[in-house]
Amino acid sequence: MRMLKIDNKFLLKTQNTILSAAFVLFLSGAINSFLGFIKSRLLTNYFGVSTDLAIFYTADRIPNLIYSVLVVGALSTIFIPIFTSELKKSREKAFETASVIMNVTLGFFVLLALVIYIFSPQIIRLLLIGQFGETEIQLGVNLMRIMLLAQMILVAGSLLTSVLQSFKYFLLPEYLKNPYFIISKKVKMILMLFYLI
Repeated sequence: MRMLKIDNKFLLKTQNTILSAAFVLFLSGAINSFLGFIKSRLLTNYFGVSTDLAIFYTADRIPNLIYSVLVVGALSTIFIPIFTSELKKSREKAFETASVIMNVTLGFFVLLALVIYIFSPQIIRLLLIGQFGETEIQLGVNLMRIMLLAQMILVAGSLLTSVLQSFKYFLLPEYLKNPYFIISKKVKMILMLFYLI
């Protein structure tokens, strides 16, 4: 129990300088890249150079592209400055603005994901360029649909992360991105947001 208190104090500490925030983001990126490398090695080791692995990577392209463009590209550069400027004026107005941005973003993503979900057989056929049979195409369609759901969860998590980063909490959101803690720790991040409100 004592370790939990020390851990919470450490994780809830704000990063008040650009250097400390940049270091946390750098370290998190390095750990994430390393874990991504390990994941790729494990997948390659388990599946080898196979059709299944090729279909997995192909099915991941579109959902990952949407997440990268929508969240990493556009939202992360727009949301935090808007939220922090509104926060200086009024806390209530800032959270109202955040709610609108989050709802519009999630609504747009759901609409886009729905279109991709419906047309995933055609998209997979286009991406696979006739290299595989119907069984492999159906596997790709199913994988793409599953990955769209996973990306939706990532979009919601990224929006919550942006709010926490606006309050100069960089360590906690980066810690929560660790794949082994995603489900149990996201609940804690939501509870922390309610605490900040």
